[in-house]
Amino acid sequence: MNGLIGSPTSSPSAAGEDISFGAFWPKITLSDFRDEMRVGNNTIPNPRLKSALSAAALTVEKDLINQLAQWQVEGHSSLATVSSPDYGDETKLVSLWRTAVFAYAAAELIETHRDISATNDGINRADGPLQNVTALKVKALNCIRDIKNKPRVDCELI
Repeated sequence: MNGLIGSPTSSPSAAGEDISFGAFWPKITLSDFRDEMRVGNNTIPNPRLKSALSAAALTVEKDLINQLAQWQVEGHSSLATVSSPDYGDETKLVSLWRTAVFAYAAAELIETHRDISATNDGINRADGPLQNVTALKVKALNCIRDIKNKPRVDCELI
């Protein structure tokens, strides 16, 4: 018998594999990020994915540092306890925070994850997703502005 026998691929992230960013911020499940953002076609190893998500969470936290201090002064122990409308299974603020973290992480992975075996044509096709990086970063910034309840555009007359 000759031929190729393929095995079904399994998700590189265990179904319940979470990473935590401290007591205040929600946990993120790696498989949720993979399913929602579809970056890297399941070829990105978990340590690389965790690194990108951690860096993204730190970026979002830095942008929200004053808001975080205010929430903690108000006595909130987690983002989920801050008063906000419900959006499905989570609050609006949790949804916005998660979207911002996912967008920053996806942007980093798209910028840094290239197939080393790609031909010149493959490399040229890979340049297409780089255009999405700016859109992902804008999406993250818009979510952060929404969390802060600030307008998305700031302009002044000169």
